[in-house]
Amino acid sequence: ARIVSFKLGGDEVLADASANPNFWGSTLWTSPANDWVLPGTFVPPPAVDSDPYTTTVSDDGVITATSARYVTPNGKHLVVSKVFRADLAKRAVVVEYGLKNLGATAFRLSHWEVTRVRPNGLTFFLTGGSPKLDFLKQPVVMQRAGGYSWYDNVSHQMGKGESKAGSDSPGGFIAHVVPRAGGDLLFIKAFEPVPAAYAPPDHYPHEIYCNDSHTYVELENHSSYDEVAPGATYTQSVKWYLRRLPNGTDRSVGSMALTSAATTALGN
Repeated sequence: ARIVSFKLGGDEVLADASANPNFWGSTLWTSPANDWVLPGTFVPPPAVDSDPYTTTVSDDGVITATSARYVTPNGKHLVVSKVFRADLAKRAVVVEYGLKNLGATAFRLSHWEVTRVRPNGLTFFLTGGSPKLDFLKQPVVMQRAGGYSWYDNVSHQMGKGESKAGSDSPGGFIAHVVPRAGGDLLFIKAFEPVPAAYAPPDHYPHEIYCNDSHTYVELENHSSYDEVAPGATYTQSVKWYLRRLPNGTDRSVGSMALTSAATTALGN
């Protein structure tokens, strides 16, 4: 149930398999990563990340995809569901992620949506109070302007290692500008904002990652780290927006045209 394409007028937002044969498109992991990352490796559970899901389509076009049963190395029994539907009034696609506890005891976890976009775009979100801007090998160059935090991926330097940054944000969205000759695209993921104190261990509500070879950027959002009772399903809803910006729109750090376009998209 990987999302492999999200486009407008033939212009694609998501990175495809040519960026990386394992890390491309958009998927859902469970968080924290230490539930399933083994020492010296980073291999997402295939049942959750890359294996086929059982899929149905309703008469009104709602797609429901369900993973196979999965047990984490530390004993969390769960199944993942993804429900896709159109919000025509908002001109958005709604994705509802479900994590169902199939075990006999309660556990805590979070949804972790990982969306890979093409490189050299500009990412922004409302500035939070707990930035972590320099973990992994290469610092992410984040800038603050107009109440927003900005990341221009052009600043990434190949050969100096992968880079990642994390932060909270009161806005409940991550916006990303995709450069296009026929008018840049504005991609927005909107979700319930999560204070830093409620993020899963060793994570932040918003995270940005760029691989060393500079072939893709990950826009990552985590839900609150909550307890899930046996038999219960913990859900998170994320809305995806995609808009064409007028030719000549200021595509630079601090651009009020970009923040206004994001506000308008989220309000429609």
